[in-house]
Amino acid sequence: MLEKKNKKRSFTLLELILALAIYSVIVIVLISGFNLSLKVYKKIRVSEVFKLQDFLDEFSSDFRSSYIFTKESSLRFVASLDSLKFIKVASLNDNFRKKGTCELKVVEYYLVKEKDNLWSLYRKERPFLSLGRKKEKKNKILSSLVSMRFFYFDGEAWKTTWDSSKELPQAVKVIIKLKVEDNIETLSTIIDRMII
Repeated sequence: MLEKKNKKRSFTLLELILALAIYSVIVIVLISGFNLSLKVYKKIRVSEVFKLQDFLDEFSSDFRSSYIFTKESSLRFVASLDSLKFIKVASLNDNFRKKGTCELKVVEYYLVKEKDNLWSLYRKERPFLSLGRKKEKKNKILSSLVSMRFFYFDGEAWKTTWDSSKELPQAVKVIIKLKVEDNIETLSTIIDRMII
């Protein structure tokens, strides 16, 4: 009888080096592809389109938590085509940090003309009972705006201004023309006071 040789097949040193080289190339390609996609995402994330979404989220929250006193007051919901000023109830996070107290804040949105005849939207916030500017926060929310208009719904019709210490608008319509690279993008949205 023939004797069977019991040989185990194993890799040669050359095959092992070749496999490691191919694996290294694949890993390098994957890492460089991931880094490139991360850079593109970061560039897009800081673009005005993403800032616009952040603005709409913040503005919706502010408007839905707006507040007026039942008595006649010098502090009112005052708004025009390009600015708003009103009182809002501070967010739950802010109130929990203050150990359960409910804090009111004065919020203001307004436009400032920048270079190249474009506009920037600013948001200013301060505590309602604060004196001075110590606790005032001012942020640039959007830039590269061609135009931005606010309209206010009273239940029957849209108005271009609002000035009341007794009634809040039922909804706000925001129309934005934003310059993105060489194009002008138009966005229109309605923010209702009721959360559905």
